[in-house]
Amino acid sequence: MSQPNLRVTSVAIGSLQPRELARFYADLLGWRDTASEGPLRAAPSRRDGAQVKPPPDVDGPTLNF
Repeated sequence: MSQPNLRVTSVAIGSLQPRELARFYADLLGWRDTASEGPLRAAPSRRDGAQVKPPPDVDGPTLNF
């Protein structure tokens, strides 16, 4: 029996200060902080979320806070 091919595309991290934590990880990893780009698509009614995405040439998960 063959093994499934699984890939992690995003990770959610709970935080009371999601924008600050997103900026920290963006600086740490050198990734793009999308916190100032408005609410996340997954939670359009929430404005306190933040997101960090890897550059196009990096294979990594999106971080949601």
